[in-house]
Formats: sequence, C-alpha cells, structure tokens
Amino acid sequence: MDSIAVHSPSLRELSMESSNTWTSCIDVEAPVLEQLNLSFHARGDLRVFVLAPMVEKLSWRCSYAKPMYRLGLWGLLEVGLHATDTGKGTCLQLTACMSCPCTWLPKFLNAEHTFAAEIDKHMVTKFSGLDLHLRTTGHVFGAFVLRLIGMHRIGRAIRNLRIVLLRSEVKEACPINCLCDEPKDWRTQTISMADLETVEIEGVDGEDHEFDFLKVIFTCAPMLKRVTLRLADGVTPSVDWMFEPDKYPGLDDYYEEKHRAVLVERGEVPPVLRLRGHNPRESLRYDRRYEPYFRRMDLLQFVLNFKGTPPWLNSTAITALTDHWRPETHSFHLALGEMTVTLEDIAMISGLLIEGRALTGKVKSEGWRQRVAGLVGVEPPEWIHETKKDPRPSGVLFSWLQEHFYECPENASPAVVERYARAYLWNLMTQVVFPDGTGDTASWMFLDPLRNWDVKWSWGSAALAFLYRQLDGACMRSKPKSCLGGFVWALQIWMWERIPVGHNLTIAPEEPWEWPFDGDEERYPTIAYTWANVQVSSIAAMGRYKAYISELDMLTYNQVIIKCLAINSVFLLLCMG
Repeated sequence: MDSIAVHSPSLRELSMESSNTWTSCIDVEAPVLEQLNLSFHARGDLRVFVLAPMVEKLSWRCSYAKPMYRLGLWGLLEVGLHATDTGKGTCLQLTACMSCPCTWLPKFLNAEHTFAAEIDKHMVTKFSGLDLHLRTTGHVFGAFVLRLIGMHRIGRAIRNLRIVLLRSEVKEACPINCLCDEPKDWRTQTISMADLETVEIEGVDGEDHEFDFLKVIFTCAPMLKRVTLRLADGVTPSVDWMFEPDKYPGLDDYYEEKHRAVLVERGEVPPVLRLRGHNPRESLRYDRRYEPYFRRMDLLQFVLNFKGTPPWLNSTAITALTDHWRPETHSFHLALGEMTVTLEDIAMISGLLIEGRALTGKVKSEGWRQRVAGLVGVEPPEWIHETKKDPRPSGVLFSWLQEHFYECPENASPAVVERYARAYLWNLMTQVVFPDGTGDTASWMFLDPLRNWDVKWSWGSAALAFLYRQLDGACMRSKPKSCLGGFVWALQIWMWERIPVGHNLTIAPEEPWEWPFDGDEERYPTIAYTWANVQVSSIAAMGRYKAYISELDMLTYNQVIIKCLAINSVFLLLCMG
C-alpha cells in the first residue's frame, strides 16, 4: 500500500498517476498550488487530506478494486472531480454498478452513512455538477439517484445533473419487489433541488420508471431550465412519445378544444371575464340584533368582514390567472409549478369554518317557494307567463330580497328578527360566496342550511369547492360577456397575498375597524381587512392583460409568497391592537 504525500510552500502544479499499486493515504499541503491532477486506486480505508486553496484546475480520479461501499444494491466503483463541459465550475463524477443479485441484503445498518462518508472524502473542492455513470443491468435507478441527491453536501451544491446509463448486453429481469426499487415511496418523495437548472440523461430506454424519475425532478426543481434525453442505441421514438402541435399533454380533449389558454397560444386575446360578486346596491341593512344567530353558526366573523363594500377587484389580473387554471388538477399551472387556493387560505381570508358537517341538502326544486316561505316568512311569487319559461326557476332575485327584507323593523318580535337575520345571511352568502352566472339571483339551495342555527356546517369547504367549479367553467369561456362566479373576493385577496402580479397599492381604510379588540375573536378582522381599500388602476384592460400574462409566465419560485397566512393575521392584529 502506497501513500501520496506532498508538502510544498511553492509548488504550483502537481500531476501523479498510480496505476500499479493501491493507495491508502493522500496528503497534499500546497498553499499556492494551482493545478492538481491525481489518478489512483484504492481498496478501502482511504485517508484524504488536501490543503490547496488556490487550485483552479483539478482532475481527480479514484478507482476501487471492487464495489465495497454500497447503497442498497448499488456499489461504488469510481469517484472523480473534473471540470465541467462548459469549463465553468467543477463536477463530481460517480460510477456505480448494480452487480449483486436481488436477494442480497446490506451487511451494515449504517451503509448509507458509510457510502456518503466515502464520497465526502473526495470533495476536496467546491463543485456544481453531478455526473453519474450507472451500470443498471435493467434495474431501476431513480431511487438510488434521489438518495444521492438527498445527501446534504450533494443536494445543496448541484446545479447540473448528468446521468449516463451504461447498458450491458445481458439485461436482468427485475422481479417484483426488487430491492432496487426501495424505498417504495421514492416516486412521491419531495427532495430539495432548489438550485438545479439542467438535467441530461443518456441511454434512455423509455421505461416507466425513467419517466417516474423525471416527474420527481420536475416537481422538486423549481429553477429547472433544460432537460435533455438521449435514447439508448437501438431505441426508436414512437408516435406515443410525441403530441400534436397546439395540443397540451395532460389535458382532456374536451378542455383542450375550449380552453382559453389555447387562444392565447394562438396569439388571440380572449375577453376579460366579468366577476360576479357583492353588489352594494343589492345589499340589506345590517342589524346588530342578528349577531346572536350568526354567532351560533360560527359565521359572525365572516359577516363582519364581508358585509361592507368590496375593494376594487382587478378583473384583468384574475382573468390572466384563470387562463392558467387546469380543471384536471384544480390548480393554476405556472412556469414555476402548480399553485392553488387551499382550505387554510379560505379560512384565514374569510373566517369561514373548514371543519364541521359537509354542506349537503335538498337539490330538487319542487316546492322550493313553500320552503322559502317557511324559513323567511314570505313566499316568492309564482311565474305566471303563459308562453315564456321562468328565467329564475330555482331562486329569487336580490331585488326581491331587498323589497321584503331591506331593514328589520325596530319593534320586531324575536321570531321576525330571526327571519330577517336568515334572509340577510342568505343574501350575503349568495352574493359573496356562492354567486352564480346570473349575477342577480339567490339560489334557494343556500337558504335551507340556515334552517338550524346550531348546525356547524363546513362553509369554507363548500366555498372552495364552489370556487373550483366556477374556475373550471370560466377557463373555457371566451365570449364577450363571459363571467366568473364563486368567491372571487377571496380569490383576489389570495392572488394579492401570494403572487406579485396585478398588485394594487393598498390604501388606509376609509373607516377604522368598528369593533373593539376585547378578546372576542369573532369580532376580529381577517386578512381581507388588509385589502379593504386599494388603488384603482387606470390602465386599459387589454394592455394590462397582456402584461399580466407575461408576468405570470415569467414568475420564479422565489417570487411567490408561500408563508402561512396566519403569520400575516397575527401581524395585522399586532398593528391594529
């Protein structure tokens, strides 16, 4: 066994190759060394000490007599450091093989630690690339590569990943439950690849596990810019690998034909969506006598935050965001990945319950007018036109609610106050949370759950599901008067909080929060109050739409705000308290 020991205060270049003997120790101390080229063989128990802070050109290669350091079924054959192909930075190169039968079990409980420690010895300088040469013999490689990237020093350093799959003429049949596929959940793992920009894989066979590995990369690498696949010799791409121009893989044909994004891709500008929501002219007058009923249903905080006039909603920005919505996943597909409104977002913005009973009930419209009369005391009139169909077969106009329930009489009995409170909440819910495409109708279906004040419905879950459904439809509407219903007020606040596109300057509310901070949390403001008053944009809608589309397409992971909205809520209370 030989040792390589060099101590020199003036040495600038060192090149050594040891091919006939086994090296047990590398000891280099050269403060002004600029170029280091080492090639040697090792059996095990290698000790490495390198102090050469001025090295600019490095070529390092260590070959092992046999794969004695193992990670699962993979054995380490070679470790090296070399300049990248572009000449910028250094690349860590590992060669590993799948040389053991599938029945082999690791001999050491700390095999992963030993494997990582051995690689760590050779990291004598900083590197930004990982170059893997893998002899797979037909086995799965994704789990092994992800375990490597998960090692702290490797995952934190790499910007470029290159995998060369070394195919052999003899290809083993990978049996069911083969250890090469461990851990079983590797396809759904989340591993930090925050700086990874390029991926290159040579020798692709088109196996399912190869694409499973790519899916993990796409999910975990927010800064990814380029992926290059090179097929193995003898593999010919089939038609199934490709898709027709102007078609989006992953979209159902039904959505693909009508989706607004297809129009944008073709250079067309679809019209800005009309937002259905709260119209102050159709509101009912709030009465504090209603509060005990709202409190029993845990809806008081929602009512106090959303009974007023909404801020100016940026319909152009919401339209641009809607054009990135995908009904298949119920999420916005952006260049940085997928984003969506969550239950937590709805709870922090609106104050609506996300726990409790699922909001279900009667949907048959037969006798709905009589059910309305039983709950609010007034029966909507029947449609009596002889030739025309009833344009509102399942609800009442907001103008009808205003006519009968605008203001509760001062001397009203408790029973009358309760009916007015129910009508007020029905009007507010159907205008703010569940507005439909008509924009002027309160559906009777959302009155029935207000029958019993003591039932804790999961209104937040229903609001989110209804918003998803409205986005599913709106992303396929491109007519001049197309609209978006659902809880658009909350969607706008979510966009302002999360995405730096279409931001409007917040202005101090015209009136301060009218309820005291006395420990009654149901009277506290939600995140919505921070956006109670915003500056109105005077730029033409079409000009803003094109700008918003471009900004959304160029968003990076570091630009979006992913912190919990509860933090903003605490900050709001501290500022106001």
